[in-house]
Amino acid sequence: MYALFAALIAIAVVTMMWRYLERETRAGDDDDGDLQARRPRPALPRRAPKTRTLAPDDDPDFLRELGKRIHKDPNDEPRPDSN
Repeated sequence: MYALFAALIAIAVVTMMWRYLERETRAGDDDDGDLQARRPRPALPRRAPKTRTLAPDDDPDFLRELGKRIHKDPNDEPRPDSN
């Protein structure tokens, strides 16, 4: 019973909205059937073109230095004192 009542309410709302939209479009028509002139939309400011941000892990110099550090010979590293 509640589902039927909810469906009837939904149909009534859709019908009312449909009529409202039709009335609004008819109100916008003048005698010739053309739409009334509306104010033009304001022009949006142009945005600067997006530049790609370079993260540290994308930087070629960083990657080159990281590769050198990873592939370094362990014998070249000074050993910490064991005192």
